[in-house]
Amino acid sequence: MRKQKIIIKSGVMGLFLILIALLTTNYSLQPSFAATPTPAPSRNEVPQEAADLEKIQRIKNLVASKVAELNLVEKRGIIGTIREVTNMKIVVTDLKGNSRQIDVDELTKFNVSKTTSGISDLKKGTTYSFVGLYNKETQILLARSINSASSIPAHFEGAIVSLDKSQYQLEVVNEKGEKRKVDIQNSTKTSLAAAEGDLLKSGFSKLSVNERILAIGFWDKKDSNLIAAIRVIHFEDVPPSKQMQSHIPVDTIEKEK
Repeated sequence: MRKQKIIIKSGVMGLFLILIALLTTNYSLQPSFAATPTPAPSRNEVPQEAADLEKIQRIKNLVASKVAELNLVEKRGIIGTIREVTNMKIVVTDLKGNSRQIDVDELTKFNVSKTTSGISDLKKGTTYSFVGLYNKETQILLARSINSASSIPAHFEGAIVSLDKSQYQLEVVNEKGEKRKVDIQNSTKTSLAAAEGDLLKSGFSKLSVNERILAIGFWDKKDSNLIAAIRVIHFEDVPPSKQMQSHIPVDTIEKEK
């Protein structure tokens, strides 16, 4: 009887171990996933890469449009005499006699005088300088600053008629026969425009009669025919025009030869 009990106990234990082994085997056969798999995009869903490419293309188009716009605009200055003034528009005649349109806005600065505060203070027939953004397509300048003519350097181009070595002055005549005196000062920068296009350092002693010259400076307040030069350029291989030479006495030219 005792042996029977032992056998039964051994059989129960064996069945218990077999059951555990079967349960363990079944669990090990189940697939195990370490992470949730990424679902495939539906047909109506745009992949992330395509969306990014579209965004990049939009930025490219925007930049290209801005570059094209900037290519049409450049910073430029115009000197002109006012012919017409309206609310936000000025029409001037430039130094070459061309009609030019100047626009102003709330950012335009008027540096004309202490009492000048806006476009209504500008006077017809008065010369001003306008600096701003020039549109090549419309040929309109959007002014950023407007200045009085007193701060604008004058220029006079012509042929040298005579030299006053004691006063460091020269007389110059242009194509119209107008004569002006040019005063060479210690601060005047004199240059020679060489044949190669370079500007070489020069001086008063190197200037000569019947030589083409460009003088830049400010008109003397007491003598309207005298320009105090800040810059003088004479030319090595660009002779005076026939119109300029026609206003120079022949004997003066012959004497220089």
